[in-house]
Amino acid sequence: MSEKMEFGLCTIALSEEPITVALDIARECNCDGVEIWGKNGHLPYNASDREIESVKAMCSQRGLDIITYGSYLKLITDEFDNQYKQNIDCAAKLGARMIRIWAGNIPSKLAKDDIVANAVKQLKILADYATDKGITIVIENHDNSLADNSEMILRLIESVGKNNIKSYWQPSFREDKEDWYRALENLITVLGGIHAQNYSGGYNERKQTFNGDVNYKKIADILKSHKKRCPIFVEFPAPGEPKKTIADDIKFLKETFD
Repeated sequence: MSEKMEFGLCTIALSEEPITVALDIARECNCDGVEIWGKNGHLPYNASDREIESVKAMCSQRGLDIITYGSYLKLITDEFDNQYKQNIDCAAKLGARMIRIWAGNIPSKLAKDDIVANAVKQLKILADYATDKGITIVIENHDNSLADNSEMILRLIESVGKNNIKSYWQPSFREDKEDWYRALENLITVLGGIHAQNYSGGYNERKQTFNGDVNYKKIADILKSHKKRCPIFVEFPAPGEPKKTIADDIKFLKETFD
C-alpha cells in the first residue's frame, strides 16, 4: 500500500456534475488523487475502452493519481458472476491501484453462516482474478451490508487469506453504530483507506471533517500511533460552495494527518 498519506476526492462528491468538473475541482483543491465514481456520468464498469482511456488521460493531465475505482460490484448478488471480471478489468485499464467493492446488501447481524461463506468464496475469486492485474480489492465499510462492523470485515478478510483484500473505514451514524475509534483500531492491519465524512446528530446534518461529531484529529492520532499511512478521501462535501468546502477539508486533513 501507499508509503505516504495521500489526500483525495471521491468524485461521487460531485455526482451531479460531469467528471471533468469533478476532476477540475479535485485539482484546484490540491488533491493528490481521486476515487472515480463507477456510475453513469463518471465511469460505469461497462464503459468502452475509449471512455476509460479518456478518464485516465483527464486525470493525468491534472496531475491526479487514480487511487481507486469506486465500483458497485456487490458480493452475494445474482449479478456478481456476470460483472466481476468487467469491473476489475475497468479498474486495471484505468490504472487504479484499488477497486472498491460492496459486501452485499444484508446487515451482518442478519447474515447466516452460509451467506458469509458465499461472500468469502466470491472474495477469493476476486482476489485471484485481481492479483495478476496488480489490483487490491477494498471492501466498502458501510451500513446495510456484511461490512457494517469491524468484526465481520475481519472475519471475511481473514477467511479469504489473501494479501490483496483490504477494507475502507468510515464512520457510521446509525443508532446502534460501532464505536468509531475502536472500529478503526480493529481494522488497522487491513486498512486500505478512509472515506472521510462527518455529521452532527445522526445523519441529519452533514458537516465538514473538522466540525462534526467525529474527531478526525483522534483518527489521525490512531494512524500515527500505528505508523499507518493510507489514502484519505473527502467523500461528500458539506453544504456550501463545493470548491470551498472541499478545499477546506483537504487543507484540514493534510495539516492533521501529515
